[in-house]
Amino acid sequence: MIVPDLDLLIFAYNDMSEFHQEARAWWEELVNGTGTIGIPWQVSNGFVRQMANSRVVEKPWTPAQATRTVAEWFGSDHIVTLDPGPRYLEILEHILATTGATTRLVPDATIAALALENGAEVHTHNARDFQRFPSLLCQNPLLQR
Repeated sequence: MIVPDLDLLIFAYNDMSEFHQEARAWWEELVNGTGTIGIPWQVSNGFVRQMANSRVVEKPWTPAQATRTVAEWFGSDHIVTLDPGPRYLEILEHILATTGATTRLVPDATIAALALENGAEVHTHNARDFQRFPSLLCQNPLLQR
């Protein structure tokens, strides 16, 4: 299972991003593939919020446009919501305690805990922060393009 981080999804849909073409190719490959993609709600909600924010994208979408895009993702059989399971808080607490993560890293730690609980790999442009979390598989797929 692949867990996309918000940054790559913003790049994939923001055609003004310097990373747009690479991110778009990465996302289309995942969406058109058959492997499971698990999207945490905080990533979906962040996508709606950020794509409608003129400080993030030069041509902001309406929240309704962004929400429709998220709905399209979940219309695919191999794209699922990634919800916390019974071990989520235990894993999150362990990550925060062992890494000394500051409040700035808590959003990344929550995604990492979901990925660890589900045996998934995080795809992010910010692999440096995610690599702080022990045992987490993560990569920056844009480096390979």
